[in-house]
Amino acid sequence: MRAVSRLIGIFSTAVLARILTPDDFGLVVLGTSVLSVVQLLSDCSLGAALIRTGEPTRAQFDTAWTIGLLRGLLVAVSALVAAPFVATSMQEPRVVPILWLLAVTALLQSAENIRLVQFQIDLNYGPMFRYQFVTRIVSFVATLVLALALRNYWALILSSAITAVVTVAYSYVLRPYRPRLTLIEWRHLFGFSKWAMIGSVLAVIDVYSINFLISWFGGARAMGLFQVSSQIAALPASEIAAPIRAPMYAGFARLRDDPRELIRVYIQGFGFLFLIITPMSFGIFATAPMIAPLALGPQWTDAPPMIEAIVFYALFDAFGHYPHNLFVILNRQPKLMVLGAIFLAIRVPAAVLGGAWGGSIGAVYGMAVTAVLGAIYWCGASLLLIHASPNLLLAAIWRTAAACCVMVGVLLALRQIWPVEAGYGRLGLQFLAFVAAGVVLHTGTQTLLWWLSGRPEGAETKALASAAAAWRRLVAMSLSLLRRLTPTAR
Repeated sequence: MRAVSRLIGIFSTAVLARILTPDDFGLVVLGTSVLSVVQLLSDCSLGAALIRTGEPTRAQFDTAWTIGLLRGLLVAVSALVAAPFVATSMQEPRVVPILWLLAVTALLQSAENIRLVQFQIDLNYGPMFRYQFVTRIVSFVATLVLALALRNYWALILSSAITAVVTVAYSYVLRPYRPRLTLIEWRHLFGFSKWAMIGSVLAVIDVYSINFLISWFGGARAMGLFQVSSQIAALPASEIAAPIRAPMYAGFARLRDDPRELIRVYIQGFGFLFLIITPMSFGIFATAPMIAPLALGPQWTDAPPMIEAIVFYALFDAFGHYPHNLFVILNRQPKLMVLGAIFLAIRVPAAVLGGAWGGSIGAVYGMAVTAVLGAIYWCGASLLLIHASPNLLLAAIWRTAAACCVMVGVLLALRQIWPVEAGYGRLGLQFLAFVAAGVVLHTGTQTLLWWLSGRPEGAETKALASAAAAWRRLVAMSLSLLRRLTPTAR
């Protein structure tokens, strides 16, 4: 699901980066960040509350939908009222109309079909794939057409409104449902959601402090550079690690009364996640000077250093967020909030110090340092929570970590011998050569270490099983397609 979605997103970003400027992206990010802060502060995590219920009733669905609609209205009104003050404080009057249209978009999105949550409860991700695929396609087509016609930041703003209209309508086609206005089950939902709302306050500080700090240190251009660079650097974290947390949450919820199995699944899941996203992230780090000109074009010459900084920030932040679901399903939300507040008391000052030292890139490296510490911090806290030994986690990841070190070391040395080429054709061939070398180095080293370790059951076993299953599906689909295309013998 995420691979298809991200391929479309990468192509969209590559095209838009050649039409729009970093200032255009930065201005849009500024407006959407303000709106997102309001949305996060009012987030009740109604979907998570329904999933945790197990078998939600019709009244609970209706209540959740009604609360979501009221929240959308609150967000829209808040954005409309805040627009002039934001424009004055940021010295950017163009933000006012942007926030007005974003407010309308937020209200439209709040009417989304809450019954889509049932697909997650049932672990049925086929319909969710179709929904996100349609959302991405509509957004891509609308943005591209508007960007070619308008050639300014309004293309990004108007496309979000068009996408909201189409996808909200499609959500009711995908899962027929006629919502009713009621608040009869609000006590049941808020019993869980009160902690989610506190968590949203911490999330605002965690997620959006970096946006505003970069704007403070580098202005709209730096914010646009950060946003577009994140599309590349955070690719494994945003398109693999983040989506995995939803099904893992549902899976953990089913195992909360079986501590031994919960530990096994938690460790195995972390090891598999580490195996997938770590080599991908460090591969992006090693090839950033080639990726930026290929994907973004000549307007983004400052992107490679930013991409390299964001890789560390996004990767280790993904590892830090993975254990959070354990605290929720084991009903340890108060502990989660306290630990989160302690962590943010370190993170934000570190980002400020980094920004004071090295500008916008320094701020990202400040966040990256805290992300590394945070991954250790959260993993340690989660192991204590489920009474698991740290040795189990280390055994699940050390081979991947060692293989990544070998891969990055060789690729960085190769970069010194083979400087970045000029021209798209030669640069593209160089990039493919580096990718191939990275795949061979990492896969070969990891396989060798796994073999020398006695081929233990772990991430490698899971990866091989997944690859074999994918190959069988591909062969079956190819044979089926071949039979349909081949004329029936008479």
